[in-house]
Amino acid sequence: MIVDVMGFRDPQQTLTWINEQTDTDTHALTQQLLAQSVMVNPQFADNQLHLIEDETARLGLSAQIYINYEKHSQAKADDFLLRQPDQQHLTEEIARQQKDMAQW
Repeated sequence: MIVDVMGFRDPQQTLTWINEQTDTDTHALTQQLLAQSVMVNPQFADNQLHLIEDETARLGLSAQIYINYEKHSQAKADDFLLRQPDQQHLTEEIARQQKDMAQW
């Protein structure tokens, strides 16, 4: 809950707070913060993507970042995709997420 509230106001400050915690799973909180940030501040999520250790979670988050960038700038989305190490799997995940969104 704290991450949700703080993350909307200042995601960098929230990340600093998360990193100061010693009695909780900071990886899960970081993942939660970045997932939330994608819609509001995709650049922040993009810049901190390396903090996500779980490969599946990172792939899903990367697809969300791409989709959000694409809504505003195809060039920015393309640049993001070109910087990713596993472009094939990411492209597949993007297509999967876009298909899921189209069904809603």
